[in-house]
Amino acid sequence: MITPRAARRPPQLLRPERLRSIERPFGWLPCRLLSGGWIEALGGQAKLLYMLLATAADRQGLSFYSDDRIEQVLALGAGDLARARLELTELDLLAFDGRLYQLLSLPIHPPRPACLSGPRTTPREPSAPSSTEIAPSSSDDLPEDVQVILRKLLG
Repeated sequence: MITPRAARRPPQLLRPERLRSIERPFGWLPCRLLSGGWIEALGGQAKLLYMLLATAADRQGLSFYSDDRIEQVLALGAGDLARARLELTELDLLAFDGRLYQLLSLPIHPPRPACLSGPRTTPREPSAPSSTEIAPSSSDDLPEDVQVILRKLLG
């Protein structure tokens, strides 16, 4: 027998002492990132960059984080950051002028189906990576707060 919605008990909090609240300053991730297919369209490093910028940006979406700081926080090499930034700009989620980042409102139309097929890879010339392009391969090397957010985003 199906219980009417009004008669169901609301779910109990698993850890009521850790109920989330809006903190200042406040960053946000739009719900349409998930419902509109944007999360699926992004590669892992682009997701990381978007998440960092969403939490660091002001109410207009502007972030003044330097590339060096972003590479340090996300444990990315310079090449990985450049590819993640390019991916976000190509999907029209980010504007970048060489020093200033602006997260843009989500485009009206969801990402093209081609963006959703297969792993995200960018062809590169075979060469030895520079020391700035060598990044840790394990998420264990990331700060704990970044690991928590990644687990929630990536499931």
